[in-house]
Parts: sequence; C-alpha cells; structure tokens
Amino acid sequence: MGIALLQLLKERGKSVPGEYSVVSMDNLEESSHTDPPLTTLQLPFYSCGRAAVDMLLDIRRFGSSPNQRITRIPASLIVRDSVGPNPEKNRKVEPF
Repeated sequence: MGIALLQLLKERGKSVPGEYSVVSMDNLEESSHTDPPLTTLQLPFYSCGRAAVDMLLDIRRFGSSPNQRITRIPASLIVRDSVGPNPEKNRKVEPF
C-alpha cells in the first residue's frame, strides 16, 4: 500500500517527503527501488508466527489463554528517503 500511495501522491503533484512522509510495512524488495525509496518497518515474520502458535496452543491446552500477556516482538525501522523532518519541530513559536 505504501508503494501505491507514493505513486498516487506523485500523480497528484504532491511532494514526498516535502509535504508528506510515507512509511510502509514488510520491507518488500520493491521498497528500496521506488521514487523516493520507501521507509519501511521490517517485521520478523517467523517470531510473529511463533508467538501466535504458542498462544493458540495455550488456548487449546487450557481452554483459554492462561494469562493475558503482551508479547513484544522487536521490529526494525528501515529509514529511506520517503520521510522528512517533523515540520512542527522546526517551527518558530512566537512568545506572547
């Protein structure tokens, strides 16, 4: 979807990363070849699948998940050229 959004914004004459920043997920091979290259979140799919299977096995074994837990799975942000600086961060604020 991020790649399609980049194309749509370009067709409409919008500037990425000037007016918009675009971030996608999955780090597809095509992400590094778009114009501009797309910033993406790379998820460890094996770890996500393993955590899901463990939860399902708990439900099967115990009739429900024995404890409501939060499973944190680290991901990597691959920063490319489709994001720019936060315009609010650099905005000059006039004192009262």
